[in-house]
Amino acid sequence: FLDTPEIGYALLQRHEGNGYATEAASAILDHARTSMQLKRVGAIISTGNDRSISVVQRIGMKFLKQIQYPDEQELINFYIIES
Repeated sequence: FLDTPEIGYALLQRHEGNGYATEAASAILDHARTSMQLKRVGAIISTGNDRSISVVQRIGMKFLKQIQYPDEQELINFYIIES
């Protein structure tokens, strides 16, 4: 559906708010850029998931657009970073 590699993460609620998602997302982005030599990386985040939006913004991603998967009604935010 999307032609951009994406990063993603999920944490148990008891581990939220400790910076683990930001640390992991930053490491994944660094690996994508250096080892995989990707120039563009994206992230899809449900509207209202403010913690995940903060994570991708902290690692430098910017909101690009809202997307809708085929056969789904929910609009999802698409964030991107390009080198």
